[in-house]
Parts: sequence; C-alpha cells; structure tokens
Amino acid sequence: MHKQSFFNGLLGDKRPLLGVEISQIFANLQFNTLKAVLLVGFAQVADSQQIRDYFLRGKNINHKQNRDLLNVLSKEDLPATIPPQYTITTSTVSPFSDKLMLFFVTSLSSAKARNFGDSIAVSPRHDLSVTYAKLFAETGNYAEDGGNIMIENGWMEQPPHAPDRHKLAVKT
Repeated sequence: MHKQSFFNGLLGDKRPLLGVEISQIFANLQFNTLKAVLLVGFAQVADSQQIRDYFLRGKNINHKQNRDLLNVLSKEDLPATIPPQYTITTSTVSPFSDKLMLFFVTSLSSAKARNFGDSIAVSPRHDLSVTYAKLFAETGNYAEDGGNIMIENGWMEQPPHAPDRHKLAVKT
C-alpha cells in the first residue's frame, strides 16, 4: 500500500473490499441466518411467552443485521447470496427446556460478538469497523437481556472468578 486511503470508508474514496472482508461478511451472514432459523424453531416450542418473545426479537435482530451486511455487498456491486431457508418442523412440542434453549441462544450471542470482533480485526476499512461495532452493540444488548431473563428465573450460575485480593488483604 502506498496511501493511507487504504483505510478510508467513512470519508473520501473507498477501495474495493478485500477478500478477507468479503469472507467475513459471508461468514456473518451464514451465522445470522442459521441463528435466525434456530430462534424461530425455539420460539415455536418455548413454554414461556417472555422467552418466545425474546427469541422472536432475536430473529428480527438477525434479519436486520443481515440486511445491513447485504447492503455493504450491494454497494460494492457484489452478489449477495445467503443460504436457502433451512427447514423448520411444524412441531410445537419442545425437545428441550426453556432454560437450555435460552442458555444456548445466549451462548450463540457470545459467539456472534466474537465473530464481529474478528471481523473488525481483519477489516481495515473504517466504514466496516463502524458497521461491525453497531452490530456488536446490538448483539451485546440482546445477550444481556437474555442473561437478565436467566437471572430472573434463577437459571444463571455465577461462573468462577478471580479472588478479590483487596478484600482478602483488608480484614474488617
């Protein structure tokens, strides 16, 4: 590279997307699509209305994020194909508890946040970093809301953590 315009995207001329940036967009599209389908299936079988609503909200977030990512490809005149709709059965009988489904969805949200972080790390164009940061924040808010539902229901256990050395050293 001979010019700092390589990093442009918000202002000035934009360079075409790098291969790694395109692959990250497609990987995120596939992850979002799979998660949205899973959320529809889980919403279909969840017992709790609050959890069904949470899953459907997640589906909508994933669809919106896919539109944002597809828009990036469209502006670059790149073909935007995502996997065909996965098959969801018509069953309304859950093979899993609401607790397990919610735990799985919040775990997927963590994985998705990591994916967005990886995408920022390998995408030097500033506009992509801004897009991914926005998607990261949406995903983080959604995951936090899932964690709050788990806490409300007494389903979240405290994970192992470092000892509070200050508290141990100061004897009261």
